[in-house]
Amino acid sequence: MTIKNEIVIRLWIVFLGVLCTMFVIFGKVFTVGILQQDRWKKANEDLYVKSVKIDADRGDIIADDGSLLATSMPFYEIRVDMSTKTLDSANRKEKDVFIKNIDSLSWYLAHQVKPYKSAHFYKEYLTKMRRENNRHALLFDEVDHETYLHLKTFPIFRRGKNAGGLIAYKTSRRYRPFKELAFRTIGLNRKISDTIQSNIGLEKSYDHVLRGEEGEVKMQKIGPGMFIPIDNLASVKPKRGKDIVTTLNINFQDIAHNALIDGLKRHDAEFGTAIIMEVKSGAIKAMVNLGKDGDTYSEIMNYGIAYATEPGSTFKLASMIALLEDGYVKPDDSINLLSGKKIYSGGYLMQDAEKHSISWTTVQHAFEESSNVGISSLVHKYYGPGKNATKYVGWLKKLKLWNPTDIDLDGEVNPKMKEAFDMKNGWSALSLPWMAIGYEIKLTPLQILNLYNMVANNGVMVKPHLVSEFQSVGETTDRFGTTVVADDLMSEKTLETIRGMLEGVVLRGTMKHRKSDKYNFAGKTGTSIFKYGQKGQKAQAYQSSFVGYFPAENPKYSCIVVVNSPRQNGYYGSVVAGPVLGRLRIKFSRPAGSFISI
Repeated sequence: MTIKNEIVIRLWIVFLGVLCTMFVIFGKVFTVGILQQDRWKKANEDLYVKSVKIDADRGDIIADDGSLLATSMPFYEIRVDMSTKTLDSANRKEKDVFIKNIDSLSWYLAHQVKPYKSAHFYKEYLTKMRRENNRHALLFDEVDHETYLHLKTFPIFRRGKNAGGLIAYKTSRRYRPFKELAFRTIGLNRKISDTIQSNIGLEKSYDHVLRGEEGEVKMQKIGPGMFIPIDNLASVKPKRGKDIVTTLNINFQDIAHNALIDGLKRHDAEFGTAIIMEVKSGAIKAMVNLGKDGDTYSEIMNYGIAYATEPGSTFKLASMIALLEDGYVKPDDSINLLSGKKIYSGGYLMQDAEKHSISWTTVQHAFEESSNVGISSLVHKYYGPGKNATKYVGWLKKLKLWNPTDIDLDGEVNPKMKEAFDMKNGWSALSLPWMAIGYEIKLTPLQILNLYNMVANNGVMVKPHLVSEFQSVGETTDRFGTTVVADDLMSEKTLETIRGMLEGVVLRGTMKHRKSDKYNFAGKTGTSIFKYGQKGQKAQAYQSSFVGYFPAENPKYSCIVVVNSPRQNGYYGSVVAGPVLGRLRIKFSRPAGSFISI
């Protein structure tokens, strides 16, 4: 082989090698740039870009008249990009933007945003950040929306985000215009560790409606642990939550709040609740829950739905309905009250709340005076001992006292009732007479109120509720009406009789001192005794209550007042809870247009 041929062969080998190398390179470029574009783009974004969720604006909670009960107020964390690149990017010839404007910017910050810091402070701070080329310097922890808009007009910042360096991170805070009013009912929404925890009240129960749909924005890494938005536009826009319109009436709520707090202070009570419900619909118009908080009272817990106790004499309504429906008694039947004392099996003493010397009287009078001996004797006589106890408990089930009301508010506890002859659950020879007067069972105030509301509503039991509709941008998207739970709970004859007996409580019985010549109302007082103590030390306290409806002849509202552990100025339901009802001063209109107050 000649030298020339050898050189040619070698050149071809080199050429082919280079050509193969080029094909390999082009293949890699094609694979990476085209076929694997998304993969490597994602890998790059994982290192320098991340997606951050944006909370949607939370929907409002609204009263029945359109008043805002809870709304979201926007706030902003303000940071600044003091890098040379940012401030000079709009006009490279304008190299002294910062130097020309720092004095005026510092003056604006000191005089129109944070007046307790001097212009000199801001100039020194921003100059230092500029010298360090800091792209994420904190300026303000939090400013409101109006201040943020004002900041955007300041020197340097008015050049826009990219050229002016202003960076704003939006957050929101829940605001309740009426402060403490209905706080536990409206609820609380907090943001903890980037997780929404709507932990009480309507904020919790309707979080899925209020929270809306999250958005998403791309953030660029500018340093260890530091990211800034790539642009002002979200890659996925958040969708605002819906508003919920409640049945709460802010005037009713305010009146009930002040009436209850006056009663709690007068009797130095531990806590109390007051609930007002619209008879026909079951709409809750006011729900007040106040507990002792140092020297004052605040909404610590929703006692109306989350605290079940032995109701005492307000439960006698259920016993009387059972006796009347089964035909065992009539209002004018005679009964011996035994001067207010009766010994039951095992030597256990049942006695009336107040001492008296009454022997024979009528069933109506025994109910009006809330005689423990009278009501327990009737239940014990006709339902026990023997299998009839099952019949009595069956009435409690029929009257829905074994079930929660299923109000549209999280936190309602279940009633605690006893099945007849269920020894494992504490049934004894004494259970029947003591259950008859509201002991050995536990119910919440709302569960008791629901029973009385049924009587006021001509025997129709409706579901209590707090939300009437959902709205989006002011337009109704969902509307919720009245839910009938049962409409066959008692005969018309029993209903007429029992309403007459409840009116008698006010006209002649334990609430006669609260009757008025201007209006009629009906209901029942209750006083229960419970034991408490620590380290084996027993003590005794009282729970005072009144539950009823008004006006008696055509009920529009039902209400319950419960005061726990009154320590002074009396403890009976008629003395403690009854006067709170008298101070409610709820106005409603008769057909003639005249207004009366309770």
